[in-house]
Amino acid sequence: MKLAVVFFPVFMIICLENETISAATTTASATATIDASIDISKDYDKKISATGGDLDFGIIIADNESGSVTIDPVDGKRHSSKKTSDIKKFGPAAFIVKGAKKKNHSIVLQENSIIVESNGNKMTVEKLLSNIKEGTINDNGESDFTVGGTLHVNPDQPSGTYTGTFTVSAAYD
Repeated sequence: MKLAVVFFPVFMIICLENETISAATTTASATATIDASIDISKDYDKKISATGGDLDFGIIIADNESGSVTIDPVDGKRHSSKKTSDIKKFGPAAFIVKGAKKKNHSIVLQENSIIVESNGNKMTVEKLLSNIKEGTINDNGESDFTVGGTLHVNPDQPSGTYTGTFTVSAAYD
């Protein structure tokens, strides 16, 4: 009997020792890439457009007919079915995108029309277009673009300075 009692504890030690030999471990890396943020602002310094960053249709002469005035985002020219004056500067809105050098970005314009208003009187701006849909940030960390659109003028539109806002965004591709 003494032999059986001694043999049993030795056998258990051998089994437990073999079980720990089959364990394995490994490692993994945790990584993160931080990119420069992307920012967009109006061209207040008039580097791109003479309007200080805003889409400006200039002076339009009211009459008894409806019409439209379009600012081309590529060449900044004004095309109009209405009589206009060149006393005031006109031109496309201008924006500067700042971010990581050599990164590609896209431009997204507000899709719905804009209401411009003066003393409760309204007109509509539609067909916002940019001179680019995507760009690349240059070695100075900037990319610029312009936005034009079409203003619809009502018959006998009351005089006033009409204003409204629209949204433009930029994102890395």
